[in-house]
Amino acid sequence: MADVHPFKGLRYNSKRVPDLGAVVSPPYDVISADFQEILYNRNPHNIVRLEFGKEPVDMKSGSNRYIVANELLSQWRQTGVLNMDSEPSLYLLKEVYSDNHGVMRIRYSLFARVRLEEFSKGVVLPHEETRQTAKRDRLELLSASKANLSPIMGLYRDSSGVIKEILEQAMLNPPLSVVEKVDGQDFTLWDLSEPTQIEAIHQALLPLPIYLADGHHRYETAITYRDMQGELPGDAAYVMMGLIDLGDPGLHLEGYHRVLSNLNSTAEETLEHQLGEFYQEIATIELPESPDDAVLQMLEGLSETQRDRDVIGVVDLEGKRFRIMMLSDQGRDLLAKANNSIPELIQCDAWTLQEGVLNQVVNSDSAVQLEYVHDAADAVQNIRSHEAHVLIMLLPMPLDLFESVVIQGVRLPPKSTYFSPKLPTGFVVYMLE
Repeated sequence: MADVHPFKGLRYNSKRVPDLGAVVSPPYDVISADFQEILYNRNPHNIVRLEFGKEPVDMKSGSNRYIVANELLSQWRQTGVLNMDSEPSLYLLKEVYSDNHGVMRIRYSLFARVRLEEFSKGVVLPHEETRQTAKRDRLELLSASKANLSPIMGLYRDSSGVIKEILEQAMLNPPLSVVEKVDGQDFTLWDLSEPTQIEAIHQALLPLPIYLADGHHRYETAITYRDMQGELPGDAAYVMMGLIDLGDPGLHLEGYHRVLSNLNSTAEETLEHQLGEFYQEIATIELPESPDDAVLQMLEGLSETQRDRDVIGVVDLEGKRFRIMMLSDQGRDLLAKANNSIPELIQCDAWTLQEGVLNQVVNSDSAVQLEYVHDAADAVQNIRSHEAHVLIMLLPMPLDLFESVVIQGVRLPPKSTYFSPKLPTGFVVYMLE
């Protein structure tokens, strides 16, 4: 059962920080070095200084970004930059944004503290594999700050409509804050502190599973940190989530692409052999010089030839040619033999590509690098400048397929989904004290 509760949020004091838009940021895993610098320069109190500081990590020196984050957090609380709300609340965030096709969307997220549960209980369901490096980083920050700085994105299915009705009522009240035109997005934040509303939401979510959409590393880190506290973990028994209804029209998935670098002749031969084993080329596009125009043509080509979620696109040969490849009958049969228990997996492009091609390529030589990217234009430019060798583009996974696979307990390869935009960091902080 999903155990969802309000909490006393730590929030920016509007008297000390009148422009909330200058201090919020995306979560750590999508902040490039250049954007980190931009956020640093926006405001000396930007949350990025806590979430993803610039200080080098050197545990021997005793000075690193985790220690600095804790010191800053304490300082900002003591000086009134951040204040804790007096009453426990749920927090509703409305986001207005344009998707990658230029379509305006509105998404609603309910910030709450959710009791941590092992995945084996089937209450909170993951869908991606995680990596130790990212978990070590987040554990160091959590241990130092004792705070959930950024919300994990969780999804639920509000079939009854009870939660939607309560959130609509809450939006009739004056908001806590309004932020406009921050990196192309508008935000409005409300609090829900009325006990009957909170209890109704608690009861509505109680029988529902929560699907982890984003924040797998932070969730697993929170469990590790909870277990470090012993038999009485207190507030560490919970983690802050931004909960979104799967039926929300503003919930948007984009493709997560793969980039291969450092391919030697053996790895190149392995790549072509595995592609030939599992896919058949059905179209070729000569790409224009502009990387942005190239991406538009690639996405259009993939969408036009899409057949039952089994189409990928491959950019190689100096970044001038785009091959559209469809999973072949032979490839489908081979993958079915590899996993005959969950047929829907063969509809998941990230899984078929990983199982049929990428595992073999990465294992062919230890120097091969596999990266996951969202910005395909940058990847095309990197291929043309010889900083990378191959880009493999994937279309986004349909939400119904996502739900069908995850509810069966399947873990997909890392970065199989990209729910866009990421939930922002800085509107509310959950303190574990």
